[in-house]
Amino acid sequence: MKMKLEYDKEVDAGYIYIVDKIKEGEAVKTIEL
Repeated sequence: MKMKLEYDKEVDAGYIYIVDKIKEGEAVKTIEL
């Protein structure tokens, strides 16, 4: 399973989006720093 870290400055600089690509689709987890 590959994990991609996306840093979205447009939404909030205090959030990091972790996108897990799985067979069924994409599982998105949001972590607040």
